Amino acid sequence: MREHVITTQRYEFDPAAALAAKLGAQSGLNLSDAGEKRAVAYLRSASDEYTLALALCDVLLDEAARREIALAVEELALSPEEKRVVLPEAERLAQRAFGPKTRERVREKILTHIEFSDETNLEGFMRFRLRELLALFAAAAGKAADTLVLRGDYLELMAVLASFARMQPPRTKEVCLVLNADGSCTLTGAGGARINCENTGREGLISILLGLAPESIIVYDLSCGRGALLCEVVSRVFRERVRLFR
Repeated sequence: MREHVITTQRYEFDPAAALAAKLGAQSGLNLSDAGEKRAVAYLRSASDEYTLALALCDVLLDEAARREIALAVEELALSPEEKRVVLPEAERLAQRAFGPKTRERVREKILTHIEFSDETNLEGFMRFRLRELLALFAAAAGKAADTLVLRGDYLELMAVLASFARMQPPRTKEVCLVLNADGSCTLTGAGGARINCENTGREGLISILLGLAPESIIVYDLSCGRGALLCEVVSRVFRERVRLFR
């Protein structure tokens, strides 16, 4: 049996706790917390080495990746508030790029390292053995920032539409908009009459609502987050006319 030490100095998370969460109770790998952000894995066989490589791969592509993405976003020429908005989008873009081949490549690099070394420093491994991931994180941060700019332009357009909506006298008493979990929506008017809004897209739906000019819009968001932007747009355009239920 030999020991393999896992350490970190720069990452905020505890490697022992992170590895234990990835391994689970049934892994069979002996792991101890050595304190001061150090974990010790006790390797008895090649199977233990493979199990540790799997867990380390998950830690590097989850906890460590989030820290590196945050650093990439921090380097952008944005305000603190803009960085706060950009960060989750950068994380989403980066995680979407982690396909099976990426995980397999990272796992193989870790396994080779474990076979010939008794210690893994997480940030060192990330920065020297996985440099291609740092480039991916920087690209994800940049693309997320570009998305923020486009979103800002879009919301400016919504502000113009909001002014237009306020100038219109109400033509309809009330409409009900249901945002469904599958991404679709259901729009009903007076007496529950269904209004066709299929395949209209976000802009098409706003055009329909502007045409109806309802006095009140009741929005039921059952989309589990998928309709967040649409909720925001409807609220920005129609403002005090909107009642939102989640």
